[in-house]
Amino acid sequence: NKYLSLFAKLTRQNMEAVVKNSISIEEELERLELYLNLEKLRFGDKLQYHIDIPADLETDEIAIPPMVLQPFVENAIWHGIMPLSEGGQIFISAKKINHSQCLIEIRDTGMGIDASRELKKSQGLTHNSKGMQLTIERLELWAKGLNVLIDLKIIQGEPVDGGHPGTVIRLILPVPE
Repeated sequence: NKYLSLFAKLTRQNMEAVVKNSISIEEELERLELYLNLEKLRFGDKLQYHIDIPADLETDEIAIPPMVLQPFVENAIWHGIMPLSEGGQIFISAKKINHSQCLIEIRDTGMGIDASRELKKSQGLTHNSKGMQLTIERLELWAKGLNVLIDLKIIQGEPVDGGHPGTVIRLILPVPE
């Protein structure tokens, strides 16, 4: 019942957001947390997540295209964390880096980009997912339409305490003055 209730709420929020060009980071993070709660119900202790947003960050005033963070988190879960027997964690944070920019970072403790590609190759998988590329193109199109600059980096993380390197997504968005 809990899973179905969360899924219904997420579906309603997604349907409301899909018709909008931009939403607040606050709205995006609320939907992202619903999605993470659903995945947590499915995977239990194998998946942990942490969302760190400073109280003074005006998340209701910073815009982002709807449903743009979820594909990055989904990739972290499915390609980085779930192949590991011990599971892993996802860390999501947002902070102002100067008066005109906000950094959103998604970091996981999964196997990392390189190991994920090698695993896919060793299993003979040839399917190339378009989800990430489409998300990147949506971000670029959104920024161009608003005549704003964004910066997106997807990089291999660094192992912590001998663990897996994970992947880091860094998205810099404009902050209204």
